[in-house]
Amino acid sequence: MPAPRPHPLLPLLAGALALAACDFDIPPAHTYVVSRVSIPTTPAEAQAAGLDLDGDGSVDNRLGAALAALSSQGVELQSVVSTVIDRGIVILLLNFRAASFSSTGDARAELRLGDNATAAPQPCAGPGDTVCRHHLDGTGTFLIAPASPADAALTGTITGGTFLGGPGEVSFQISLDGVAITPLHLLGARAKATGIGAAGIDSILVAGGLPMERFDADVVPAIRDRIAAIVNATCVNRTPPICGCPFGGSPGRALLTVFDNAPTDCTVSADEIKNNILIRTFLAPDVTIDGKSCLSVGLKVQAAAAAF
Repeated sequence: MPAPRPHPLLPLLAGALALAACDFDIPPAHTYVVSRVSIPTTPAEAQAAGLDLDGDGSVDNRLGAALAALSSQGVELQSVVSTVIDRGIVILLLNFRAASFSSTGDARAELRLGDNATAAPQPCAGPGDTVCRHHLDGTGTFLIAPASPADAALTGTITGGTFLGGPGEVSFQISLDGVAITPLHLLGARAKATGIGAAGIDSILVAGGLPMERFDADVVPAIRDRIAAIVNATCVNRTPPICGCPFGGSPGRALLTVFDNAPTDCTVSADEIKNNILIRTFLAPDVTIDGKSCLSVGLKVQAAAAAF
């Protein structure tokens, strides 16, 4: 007597039950919006914002060290970046999956870009609002921007309340001049988060390797435009060699003295930045990731609760 044939729907039912079982293994999601990005102004701050990317036991954050050096030359970036975050020009969203904030072997951090036009509440109450940040009060709701990367995720663990994730690839945005958006795509990215809770995350270190071709194409123009804004604000004309900059502690004069030399024309070009001895010293590639020469990047951010 032939063996009974299984019902044709049984394989489909088994597959559905297997998928349902997998769903129970997905850690719950906790969603946040980045409320502060800290730009290092000293070598110590740059060191504190970096992570070991190549396993040699040393912290890697050469871009942070360079930004600290630029700060000492009058290129103040923190206020610009803070304004970009406060006014929602850049909205960075974090989907953090973990069954526990204190200890778990299965945690995942996913970075997304938010759509600023549909943020609720809107970042600023009106043209006269000089503080803004209303979308960062812990009750903000957001839609993910159409251009948001879908693969910017780092998996890891939480031990003693500290999340360690990566390596992986992470894409996000920042602005160094308050106008143009600078994309950053990091290879071999790692993250370290502490002070994780439902209301927010006190500290997130995000670090990775920026390929040098992307540094030249994306970061150098942003630095050039920030220098131009400072020179325009503090120097009244473009006649060498004084360039209309006041004597003494003029940030514009200090920047032109350092960078404006090929030719000396009261304007700093992208090539003058890339070929400057300080930039070549501080911003030479220092890590190799996936066979590419990269500049190590490290940033420290904080996040507030949000929904998306």
